[in-house]
Amino acid sequence: MSNTAAAGGKRPNQTYKSLMVFYILLKMTDKDHPMETTRIKEILSSFGIQAENLSIQRDIKNLRYLLDGEEYQEEDLQDILFEILNDEFEYEYDEELTTKLLELDYKISYDARINNMSGTRGFKMAKRPYNTNDLWLLIEAVNGLKSISEDTSDHLKKIILSLANIFELQSLSIDTYVPNRIESARDMILVNIPRINVAIRNNKQISFDYLRYQFVNKKIEQKPSKSRRTVSPIQLIYNEGLYYLMCLVSSSAGSKPRRLLYRVDKMVNIRQAEEDRIEEVFTEELDLESFSKRAFNMFQGRKTKIKILFDDGLLDTMTERFDIKDPDIRYAKHDDTHFTVYAPIEVSDQFFSWICGFRKKARILSPAHVVNDFKDYLSDVMETYSN
Repeated sequence: MSNTAAAGGKRPNQTYKSLMVFYILLKMTDKDHPMETTRIKEILSSFGIQAENLSIQRDIKNLRYLLDGEEYQEEDLQDILFEILNDEFEYEYDEELTTKLLELDYKISYDARINNMSGTRGFKMAKRPYNTNDLWLLIEAVNGLKSISEDTSDHLKKIILSLANIFELQSLSIDTYVPNRIESARDMILVNIPRINVAIRNNKQISFDYLRYQFVNKKIEQKPSKSRRTVSPIQLIYNEGLYYLMCLVSSSAGSKPRRLLYRVDKMVNIRQAEEDRIEEVFTEELDLESFSKRAFNMFQGRKTKIKILFDDGLLDTMTERFDIKDPDIRYAKHDDTHFTVYAPIEVSDQFFSWICGFRKKARILSPAHVVNDFKDYLSDVMETYSN
């Protein structure tokens, strides 16, 4: 390939020039926006690379042969690779590099139909392994994660945007507000999920410390539990922007293992144990959809702001259900052994049954009509068992 001297009289690296031509087409053209050779020449010049039109066209021709090379013999491709990659130093044919280049899912097409009236021609990147919708969905997937910090979220979205061309950038944005984001400076799920997946693949149990909420001088703080937990991990579940681990925990002798959920961003210091997962992981029929519905879709009814009194031992359980950072939810210390939660709740029989599950450790305080509805619910239950 022929080219003139770059600025300062130094001959540009031939590989660099060919890659720059590829990059220009990748980032600055698409199927609707071709670029003429003269414009490519101007952009190369801004990077200190002086090239003639014919030299650029030869680069593109060789790139087309490489990226859409099914019609060409291997020895032809080897010659083309040599022309693209050679510089002042001797270049030896690299079979592995050739294979990687041929596997690229890009296709540069020459389009002679553009601006036919004026007789001009242009080049464009006509095929990519992803489109604008793919990039938008990836960004929205990142937006849906509440348990990563805002800095990490922005970092991931900028990586996705780096795959876009200049025309796609106009329709993509990272400025999406994510409500109720969990403030997790350490982004625990980025550490924890790979460790959990490795343990599941190795059929091993895991141990971890679990962060729990507690009152400290009338303020809610998050601290690790006093003892480590050991579980058999089964399945990661994603729900409303958060990751949960469904696992089995050994019970007393002769009892079936309990199935529990732990929020992944609250798990710390995860270690793979030497023990294999308990056998029920493989013998029990796991109905993930049914389990998820029972675990997450408790309440379906009319939404009412309710004040509930709870035993202090339920604080961590309530923070799993009612986000302490939600401005519509208020926590307050009631006395030495109780606290209250004031929250909008969809009142239903499922909600009342959930309250019953805490026995004497929970009590609905207001409003009066919800208290009366709960009494009616309890009367119906009592009537059922009185016969």
